[in-house]
Amino acid sequence: MLYATLIAIFTTLVFSVHSFPSSQTRLNTGTPAKFLHITDIHVDPHYRPHTSPALSCHRRSLNSPNTALTYGTVSTLCDTPFITSNATFDFLRNEVSPVQFVVYTGDSVRHDRDELMERTYAEVEEGNRMVVQWFVDEFVKNGIAVIPTIGNNDVYEHDSLPPGPTPFLNTLFHIWKPFNLNLTSSFLRGGYFRHDLPDSPLTFISMNSMYLYNGNGLVGDCTEGRTIDYFPKCYEMYVDILGHYSGIIIGHFAGHTNGDTLAFVTESSEGYKMFPVVKEKKPAKNSIKNVVLVLNNAPSVIPANNPGLRVYHYATSPHNYGHLLDYVQYYVNMTQANLANNLEYKIEYTASDAYGLKSLGPKEWMNVLREFERDDSEAWKKYCLYQTVSVTDG
Repeated sequence: MLYATLIAIFTTLVFSVHSFPSSQTRLNTGTPAKFLHITDIHVDPHYRPHTSPALSCHRRSLNSPNTALTYGTVSTLCDTPFITSNATFDFLRNEVSPVQFVVYTGDSVRHDRDELMERTYAEVEEGNRMVVQWFVDEFVKNGIAVIPTIGNNDVYEHDSLPPGPTPFLNTLFHIWKPFNLNLTSSFLRGGYFRHDLPDSPLTFISMNSMYLYNGNGLVGDCTEGRTIDYFPKCYEMYVDILGHYSGIIIGHFAGHTNGDTLAFVTESSEGYKMFPVVKEKKPAKNSIKNVVLVLNNAPSVIPANNPGLRVYHYATSPHNYGHLLDYVQYYVNMTQANLANNLEYKIEYTASDAYGLKSLGPKEWMNVLREFERDDSEAWKKYCLYQTVSVTDG
């Protein structure tokens, strides 16, 4: 009997396998299958080359350099030009397909950073609708499921979403209809849903972490207090849930940060805790023990760093269906793209080659953590480089 699970939230999606007769499983050959994880497209219809990044790459300035580039301007607060989003979907069509499904962890719409060009309700709706149509045209029409989550910039007011039912959730319910998802009254109340992949034992839980985020002033903590990113009690409860069900959760996927990072849920006598791993704080020796779940945060299409997207490979044998085996990280060297006036996605690295992984399970990642902790660790140097999608400080 198969039993496993996959989950997703605002910047996260979880993936799992439910009990399912193998005779009804479309993929049961033992040959690895693959899926796409893409996040944070942030397409900006107002982006203009040769304008000022200080003005969101929307207008020229007399007071700051007009250095906006054709395909995007790395390490600025500018969003994604159409030419880059179009090239991205061209790459997905020609080089990545076929995949079994697509995980999209949200943020389709541009940021609301330009005081002279504030986003309107109509623009937010149109931005969501436009990106949904891109996914429908490239994937859904070809029988490939797309599992989305709500991004904090996909709502009308940045970071702000009250408890449902709300007009926005009702609007998004209709915008997402072409995805053919299992959207019920729960989605209208809270923006979350469960979806079982047809002819497959895989289950997805798309969570709405907007209600966990302390930047959302329209909700409160699950009890009281705040932290930098999440309401502390909500965060604690969420980590407890992840730890408690780690035995059936196959993968946990997130976006939003634009970086390529990992976090680990651990178990001890004190309960479950989560440890993000970022280059600003190298793990101390033996500081992270007893990993039960790995959280994968993929880099974004938006050129905050070099654009990136990720393709995972997973097992299809009856005894380990859905277990993650490897991933291929694709990226764009934006310096080269803008110089050559041609955007190309290339392989940045594969997890197996970069870290010596045999699979993407917790025990394998624990071995990588031990490597990270070593003095002058080459694995740690790679992780720090990949965190910003091979954008170096120099």
